[in-house]
Amino acid sequence: MGNVKSAINSTVSISDFNKGLAGKIFKSVNDNGAMVVMKNNKAECVLLSPKEYLELMNTLEDLQDYVLALEREAEPNEKLTPLRKSKKSLESQTQIRKKSMKKIWNLNELEH
Repeated sequence: MGNVKSAINSTVSISDFNKGLAGKIFKSVNDNGAMVVMKNNKAECVLLSPKEYLELMNTLEDLQDYVLALEREAEPNEKLTPLRKSKKSLESQTQIRKKSMKKIWNLNELEH
């Protein structure tokens, strides 16, 4: 039941913005964390405080660096090129990245 209450408390209707409640919504995001903005009963966007956003971006960057390190460790002689290069190069790099991600999280579902 706690998950339902949490979900209800972390959503806000887009119509609340039209009612002049933006300041209250932003304060709630800063005090309580992220909120999902609903439009026509569908998630339209997610509101994050600047602090949460920076933490998320820092975590993502750290994870990307870690994956790159694993890729280099797994294939030390293979030069990773930008993804916009040839299709063969892209496929090779994709396989290396999948292996790296599988190693990080031990996820079998990354193999399709």
